[in-house]
Amino acid sequence: MKRIVCILFVMGDLALQGSSYFNTITNLWYTGHQTNVLQMAEARLARNTNDIAGILMKASWDFAFSDAVVLSNSLNRVLNAGETVQTSCFTNVFRITRLDVVCVLNAVANETVAQRTADLAKQNRPGRWPHFIEELKALDADGYFNGE
Repeated sequence: MKRIVCILFVMGDLALQGSSYFNTITNLWYTGHQTNVLQMAEARLARNTNDIAGILMKASWDFAFSDAVVLSNSLNRVLNAGETVQTSCFTNVFRITRLDVVCVLNAVANETVAQRTADLAKQNRPGRWPHFIEELKALDADGYFNGE
C-alpha cells in the first residue's frame, strides 16, 4: 500500500512540474510503454539527427533493451550532442551525465554477455523511469519542450 501511495505521489509531483510532452514521455515509460517512447525519439531524430531529447530517449531505450555495442554507440551520441547544448539547467545536469556515461561505458566494455542479459532483465520492466530522466527534466525546465 505504501508503495502505491509513493508511486502516485511521485507521478503527481512530475505531472505538476513538467510539460505535457515531458509527462507523456515519463508516464509512458513508467507504465511499460517504452516502445512508444522509442517511436517518439525516432520521430524527433528523423526531423533532426542531433536533437538531444531524441538522443536521450533513444539512449534510455538502448540502456534497457539493446546489446552492449548499440548502447555504447548511443552513449557516445549522448556525450557528443550533450556538449553542444548550452541551456542553463541542462548544462548543470550534464556535468554529472558525462561522468555517468563514462562509467557506464567502462562497465559495459568489461561485462560479459550474461551480465548484460541480467542487466537488461532488470531494466526493461514497467515501474522504472528512463535512464536519462534527469536530463529530460532539465531540458523541460529550460523550456525545450514548449510547443510540443
